[in-house]
Amino acid sequence: MRVLLHWVEKGGYSPELSDMMAEIRKDSHEIVYWIGHPLAPAAEREHFSQTVFHSYLDAMQGLPARGIDESEFSPLGEEVVSDFYKEESIILTMMNRLFDKMCVDERRNIYYQMLRYWLGVLQKYKPEIVIFTTTPHVVYDYIIYIVARRAKIRVVMFDDARIPGRLLHLSDFRRGSELLRERLL
Repeated sequence: MRVLLHWVEKGGYSPELSDMMAEIRKDSHEIVYWIGHPLAPAAEREHFSQTVFHSYLDAMQGLPARGIDESEFSPLGEEVVSDFYKEESIILTMMNRLFDKMCVDERRNIYYQMLRYWLGVLQKYKPEIVIFTTTPHVVYDYIIYIVARRAKIRVVMFDDARIPGRLLHLSDFRRGSELLRERLL
């Protein structure tokens, strides 16, 4: 299975991240794209030299991963823009934190650039699953989430259960954990 992994470790590295990535590969899955901390050790990146590495700091600014030529991605057409119109106001509001000095038109331009980029990444690398550390809560990861869901790519994310060592598995953060819902009802 082809995996797009959004896993940003505080400080850039943890043994658990290394173990998880090794387990993913051991089970014959391929991490085709990894969004991570820019301080992720070079040695760790070498183990996954066939994987595109994208610093989450660059992704937050709308910058592409190193070595990615955005010119090969199709421009957004009217149909794509209208398909995602319901998400646009959410995304423009999310931009208040990072792009607060920009006017709405500048923010919209960045949103369209990000949307084009992430649509292009998913079309080029064809992940079959997108795995998030946590629920999407900044512009670029929310765009990845909506684009993946629209393309019917499986999405897995985790949420803090407030119990040490426990996480809740989610596929739709708006619905929450299906397993928890089943257990409570």
